[in-house]
Amino acid sequence: METKIKKLNLRPFKLTYAPNGYALSLVLKRLLTFREANHIASKILGIPTELTFDDLSDDKEALLESKKQLVNDIQNLITGETGFDSISDSWANGDALEDLYPSIFFAMLKYLLDKDIIQ
Repeated sequence: METKIKKLNLRPFKLTYAPNGYALSLVLKRLLTFREANHIASKILGIPTELTFDDLSDDKEALLESKKQLVNDIQNLITGETGFDSISDSWANGDALEDLYPSIFFAMLKYLLDKDIIQ
């Protein structure tokens, strides 16, 4: 497979910082939709969310609750309230950590900027 190199131009974005200078989080302009959270989880982070949703297809209430939880978990990842390991444990039984590369966070950042989700 031939790889391509693409130069990304990202517009400025805001981060919150701790007093010690540690970057804590991105700053949301608005809350994520389920579709956006699911796209980030499945297409960018590589977490097979469809497996969870397929398992719950017969229980509409549990399915809705699971979808709300995904949105909450991905928002918490973006705002620094939780780490990727927590997302991996909850949604991929810890297997997602094997595929953790810095480039996926740039892909997520670009998506968040393109969708005007972060400041």
